[in-house]
Amino acid sequence: MSSPRSVIHYEEITVGATAVGFTTLHSPVVRVIPDNANCRMRRDGTAPTASVGIELIDGTESVLDASLENAQFIRTTGTDCLLRCEWLSH
Repeated sequence: MSSPRSVIHYEEITVGATAVGFTTLHSPVVRVIPDNANCRMRRDGTAPTASVGIELIDGTESVLDASLENAQFIRTTGTDCLLRCEWLSH
């Protein structure tokens, strides 16, 4: 049985009309929760658009553990998204 992961760092990223990524990778695993609006994400090195990329739904938790250095996020509407990020121990 594996032990639960603990939070080692927390940050908030404002996701607007221009794609943004993580400023620093604090761990190989991050839990992200969009707040206030949906956003889209791509991890293949190409910037997402408001209509292309994996949609992250407001208030829904996602755990990311691959290609974090290439991750980029963009809002899907005219409202900025606050992306709440919990970096987890591995």
